[in-house]
Amino acid sequence: MANAASHLHTTQIVRPARWGMVVLAILSILGGILFLSDVYFASLVSATFLGAILMIDGVIFLVHASRNTRWREVIGHAIIGILWILAGVSMWIFPGAGLVSLTLLITVLLIISGFSRISFAVSLQPARRGWTLFSGILSLFLAALIIMHWPMSLIFIPGLFLGIDLIVYGISLLSLASFSPSTNMSR
Repeated sequence: MANAASHLHTTQIVRPARWGMVVLAILSILGGILFLSDVYFASLVSATFLGAILMIDGVIFLVHASRNTRWREVIGHAIIGILWILAGVSMWIFPGAGLVSLTLLITVLLIISGFSRISFAVSLQPARRGWTLFSGILSLFLAALIIMHWPMSLIFIPGLFLGIDLIVYGISLLSLASFSPSTNMSR
């Protein structure tokens, strides 16, 4: 009976949470490679995509405003919704000009994600923190490069840095998945 239990343990089926992490890692790496293949195009696509998200968010704010009963909330949500829609339309129509805003946004997101990944890595066991810590440090380094070279490289920085960040993040997810307690990969 013990032999059957150990056989089941060594042939354990991979749980969906681990597969989800592996799929996200592969998609992240493929997205990063795609971004690096044409960084200018990727930058313009990113600005256009962000414009679409802003327009959708603006519509959501307007719908929320229409459902409120207090006039302050109605006015506040309506103003925010209109501003988001205008910003989204502007980025959609003029994605080149939207790259300035997008580059600033990327810088802030890289700083936030860098610190959060480093914080998360420090909470892991030493054997599990390597790629996650590296991913956080790289995010901070990329943010520093954007700040140091502003505004010379606005055209390609979003695509280039997001491509690099996606690839390294995907590798860190694969590393974490290999140490997942739901698998026997370490045996």
